[in-house]
Amino acid sequence: MKRRLIIAYALLFMVGNSFAQESEIGLCGGVSFYLGDLNPSGVFMGSKPAGGIIYRYNINPLLSFKSTALFGSIGASDAKFGKTDEAKARNLSFVSPISEVSAQLELNFMRLYNVEGKNPFAPYAFAGVGVF
Repeated sequence: MKRRLIIAYALLFMVGNSFAQESEIGLCGGVSFYLGDLNPSGVFMGSKPAGGIIYRYNINPLLSFKSTALFGSIGASDAKFGKTDEAKARNLSFVSPISEVSAQLELNFMRLYNVEGKNPFAPYAFAGVGVF
């Protein structure tokens, strides 16, 4: 009986620790657009929705691992954005999906110096790899 009680308390404390904020998950959203030969000056013209998901695992108060997956698309056409007769006669167009996956390690310097909340800036360093 005593052994079961000890095991039950140990499991209870392990479950409590697993709910600590070690992991973070988030969503991001915005727009993507093409700026180039087919759309030389129309910033935000032809915008398409873009978004992604972010996961961060806090290894310890100083170091965390972050991975992201981002998705969107870009496109343009002479029929829509062409300003000259030559561009409209050329009649080129394209649509291209964009996907990016990345993994990073982040180092939070502010926690190193224990000045949290005293400075509006939070410098950190990161290094990672991504596939576009």
